Amino acid sequence: EDLNLFIPGEFTLVQCSNCGMVYQNPRPSPESWREIYPPEYDQYLQVRVSNRIQKRALKYGYQKRLSEIEKYISGGILCDGGCATGGFLEEVTNHPNWKCFGIEPDDTASAIARLSGLEILNKRMEDLPSLNGRLVDVITLWNVIEHLESPNLVLKNVNKWLAPGGMIDLSAKLQEKLVQPVAQAKQMMAEGKAAETARFSVTNV
Repeated sequence: EDLNLFIPGEFTLVQCSNCGMVYQNPRPSPESWREIYPPEYDQYLQVRVSNRIQKRALKYGYQKRLSEIEKYISGGILCDGGCATGGFLEEVTNHPNWKCFGIEPDDTASAIARLSGLEILNKRMEDLPSLNGRLVDVITLWNVIEHLESPNLVLKNVNKWLAPGGMIDLSAKLQEKLVQPVAQAKQMMAEGKAAETARFSVTNV
């Protein structure tokens, strides 16, 4: 069960016996994602951060990410896939060597990002085989691929968006970061330190 937003339902993770990849099975339907990612989803709440220390921490994180990219490409067109409310893109706009835009399927998050003057494509990446002829130098997919209905299709799509010499900067949650917190929660339940709010299994397939 969901221990973050307590969304109703049970979600089973399985592990491929060939490559070791862990994924949710059965897969969520395309229609269910609005329930899975409601307005209080944590990535949509960053825009509401008012604490100065938290704002500085977010800005530092965005600057660090951009500096890592610039070790390989010093400027050009950057597309942030799954950009949420556009925090990283706002930082990119402060650097004249970059032009940028984002892709975000959530209507509310896209609207919030546009309030900052950002260009946002309010679409799913699965539905974008091309960018109307536009090519980009950098595509960022940070903690996005594990949320996608069809990761293979998205990777095929974004490969078509890349300009020659372009790069994809991708990150994903490690299996251990999924399993360990739930294992700790189950241990607490066994010790009577927490109510039983989660059932979790990883099955080899």
